[in-house]
Amino acid sequence: MYRESLRDALIELDQLASQLIHDEGGRDVMSALQSRLHRLSGSAGTFGLPALSEAAHVLEVLVNEWLNTEPTPVVSAHVLDEFAADIGGLASLLLENDRPACAADASPPGTLVAQAVSRQVWVLCADDALRQELMGALNQFDYQVMGFQTPGEVNNQQLPDALVVDIRLSGLGEDAQWLSKFTGPLITLVDSMDFDDCLSAAWLGADAVFQHPTDASELATRIDSMLRERDIQAYRVLIVDDDLILAEHYRLVLTAAGMRAEILDAPTLIIERVASFRPELILLDVNLSGYSGPDLASVIRYHDEWVGLPIVYLSAETDLDRQIDALSRGADDFLVKPISDTQLVAVVKVRARRFRQLAELMYLDSLTGLYKHGPIKDELRAELGRARRNQASLTAAMIDIDHFKQVNDTYGHAQGDRVIKALAYLLKQRLRQSDRIGRYGGEEFLVIMSACDAEEARRALDDIRLRFSALQFHHEGKVFNCTLSAGVADNAVLDDEPQALLAAADEALYAAKRSGRDRVVLAHASRD
Repeated sequence: MYRESLRDALIELDQLASQLIHDEGGRDVMSALQSRLHRLSGSAGTFGLPALSEAAHVLEVLVNEWLNTEPTPVVSAHVLDEFAADIGGLASLLLENDRPACAADASPPGTLVAQAVSRQVWVLCADDALRQELMGALNQFDYQVMGFQTPGEVNNQQLPDALVVDIRLSGLGEDAQWLSKFTGPLITLVDSMDFDDCLSAAWLGADAVFQHPTDASELATRIDSMLRERDIQAYRVLIVDDDLILAEHYRLVLTAAGMRAEILDAPTLIIERVASFRPELILLDVNLSGYSGPDLASVIRYHDEWVGLPIVYLSAETDLDRQIDALSRGADDFLVKPISDTQLVAVVKVRARRFRQLAELMYLDSLTGLYKHGPIKDELRAELGRARRNQASLTAAMIDIDHFKQVNDTYGHAQGDRVIKALAYLLKQRLRQSDRIGRYGGEEFLVIMSACDAEEARRALDDIRLRFSALQFHHEGKVFNCTLSAGVADNAVLDDEPQALLAAADEALYAAKRSGRDRVVLAHASRD
């Protein structure tokens, strides 16, 4: 695909050089030539055409000299003829370098596409009541759950992401040959934690063991934790480049390395894309059509929440002074095209990993993995500002676990922590990726939902309320449930200051408490 587009690009360069010879366009034509040569210099090396890349770079430098002279110099006809001849010679370099395309181009379609994140869980258990209980509970956490009474029922099925197996199940040997192909988290259910049961679990290759009766919320949390560990390399990378073929090559390379990469070719949408995708690193070209990379880096840095976001220039710019100037405008590193796939993956991984580690330490609550009190309020301030600029709706919700003190007093603080983690996990599973969730304090949570009015938020939170109340928590042979109350306020009729929105949501929360708890109340309804 790249070579097909390359031929069109070379024809276009020929046409521009011809216009220059015939004194058509002047500086505008020179600028167009510079832009296309810059792009060719960066992309050709990446796609295995180093001679073509170098030749394009030499011509780009020449055009840059013409453009940097004021007024525009009158280039002699002889020089222009030589320049046009060199442009024409680029095509021959393409033919000389006629070798197999790079790995990303040569791979069969779809081989480099990231695996979709599926959350399918199988429960293998002969006890009908226990199997149904676990399936129902795991469904509350948004897993796609299938149940099997015997290992032999699994025939030609696509294996799940996680597997829960009752160690008492018969036929785990001869009827479960498919188990040898399973690579995801395997959790066994045992009667006791004695040596024999644990040894049986070890023989099966279990990653974790749960004793009967099993706390489904704790089981779901463990499955989520193990799946997250498996997906740990899925760093989010935003590629900002108007050379879509080259950008797609980078995206495929990063995806094949286990990362999630998206492409943005419209610089004016960078704020919205960063806000929705939440990248952990931005790869930014220095020269974009109509915009400069350093200007875009400055635009990103004007937002407090993205001050620490790694920005790495990826450009064919080789002038050291320009590189230094670009770095002074808010970026962290400068990579020069062409760059090997190995180097690209290594640089992106190192910087994204460091950013994630720092962000988790600074912003996330250690128990739930949600935003801490301060960061979630910062998020609210930032989201309100964005909603104001876009004239969009935004909703804040305060959520509180009902009678939580009784849980701690009756079952202990460790059990209370499990209840908090279960609700945190439900919120993460059921809300959108773009929503912001924070542990506001103790058993209280703050949720921020952008592009969402109060009624839409109420429906989403009411669904979570029902799922949370259906969860069963186990403690020393006893089973108990918990409920939650929530207050919801949006920016439609309120002063769109963070404190006003929080106060309205909090007032609605206490209205829910006064009305009997286990409900979601809208702010305007609480004042009627």
